[in-house]
Amino acid sequence: MIDYIVDTNILILFFAGKLKDPLPKAKLGISIISEIEILSYTGLTPDEEKCLKNMLKSFSQLPLSYDIKEQTIAIKKSHKIKLPDAIICATAITEQTILELYHGI
Repeated sequence: MIDYIVDTNILILFFAGKLKDPLPKAKLGISIISEIEILSYTGLTPDEEKCLKNMLKSFSQLPLSYDIKEQTIAIKKSHKIKLPDAIICATAITEQTILELYHGI
């Protein structure tokens, strides 16, 4: 059971050492979409990519599923939201957990 799903922007701030508050002391997960978003950044050096991959190992990774797909469709039909954000939100809803969106810098 995951306590929180961490959004991509928090992963970026965490990696950069710029989180205002520490991550919750809980079981943390990430959507496979967040992993794709953060690792596909074109400005990453090979060393940064290696560090990111190591950091991502500390999070439970949540793959796409039929339920997440269906929840994403419902979200997209009722809200004007980008597809990756809708998938991450749908993952949190499907996992019945809290989505950590922003921890200010």
